[in-house]
Amino acid sequence: MIEKEVIKHITPEIFLEAIRSSSTKKEVCNKLGIKSTSTYNYLKLKFKIDEDPVRKREKWENLSSEEKFELLDSEKSFDEIKDEFNIEITERSIKMISQDLKNKFIAAGQEHVFKYENEISSEQQKSLENQMENIDIDLVTKLYKQTQIKGDKVDLNISPVKCS
Repeated sequence: MIEKEVIKHITPEIFLEAIRSSSTKKEVCNKLGIKSTSTYNYLKLKFKIDEDPVRKREKWENLSSEEKFELLDSEKSFDEIKDEFNIEITERSIKMISQDLKNKFIAAGQEHVFKYENEISSEQQKSLENQMENIDIDLVTKLYKQTQIKGDKVDLNISPVKCS
């Protein structure tokens, strides 16, 4: 059933903004005060939105970092990519490093690695990701923890070897 009282105040701009700032249909409906997905579908038709913008964004999120880099290096402009995937991007705001890799480093207490992520170019992000993929963060964490043995004092004084 279409919620006529609710939808008379929803403009195309309001509808699209709710879609852009949400990741699911349910979230869009909640933001707009819509109780049924049939009202959402009605608004989509009314405002002539061809493909579901939420699904467009999901396509982007499901791309691997490498696929995103290839797409960004293609002949398509940022505007074409933004329209195709219903995302807001600029060269500086593209988050290319895979979330799984980020999660591994964050879990290991290495979140500072991402401090300047948004200030480097996509090429530098790709380089950073390649370097991170070659680090066995679990091993690094294990080795670090071994140096932090509780109760035992570890002598970390380093001095030159005496020659005889």
